[in-house]
Amino acid sequence: MNAYNSFVAICYSFIQYVPNPEDRYYFGEYLLYLLYINFGLNIVMLGFEIAGIIRMHCRRKFYHRKLKNERENKITDANN
Repeated sequence: MNAYNSFVAICYSFIQYVPNPEDRYYFGEYLLYLLYINFGLNIVMLGFEIAGIIRMHCRRKFYHRKLKNERENKITDANN
């Protein structure tokens, strides 16, 4: 929905609804900057999400490794 609204806003800014070409160019440039900012923020948020997923995966893997080592130590202690 957001992409559709942005597309419609850009289309309206570049067609003849704004009679002065300089104003049309200004509004179009402004909307393009807003799209760039929106795109950049979405990429940053995606990066944080991916980093969080990788972090949780590593924590889970290290936790299971720790449990495995503790179980092995208990078995070897019980055998001695």
